[in-house]
Amino acid sequence: MKLFTIGTERKKPDIFFALLEKNGVKRVVDIRLKNTRGMVTWLNKEELKFFLARVANIDYVHELRLAPTEDILAMKDWTKYEPAFKALIASRHIETLRGDLHDDDCLLCYENDPAECHRGLVAEYLKAKCGDIDIVHLQNPDVARHRRSRQ
Repeated sequence: MKLFTIGTERKKPDIFFALLEKNGVKRVVDIRLKNTRGMVTWLNKEELKFFLARVANIDYVHELRLAPTEDILAMKDWTKYEPAFKALIASRHIETLRGDLHDDDCLLCYENDPAECHRGLVAEYLKAKCGDIDIVHLQNPDVARHRRSRQ
């Protein structure tokens, strides 16, 4: 199974939708805890669901079982965030969701860099537990990698 991931940070709509379409994404699995309001309105849950269907014929689902808690989300230090989130997804036994995921699904969150975003942790956990997952991180090629400044 191929599982994509994408972050919305610093992505313009044309790049975002082009990355999804170019890679054959069939469904976006939104794993953000907070997805109903923000300054970038096209990324709000209902608007995103509408545009995915209308612009790219891509399905949308919001999966809170793969989202951090408020307490974890508020952590500013990745060295604390990462183990706390890993413990959370282990306690939730998210590997049982493997049957709900489909080939060419794409985990969506905010951070540009999957190495410091919970979508990367979710994907790696699922691969370690299920074994039959190829992870592809979709990133904007003209946006330089940066490390999250959580300190």
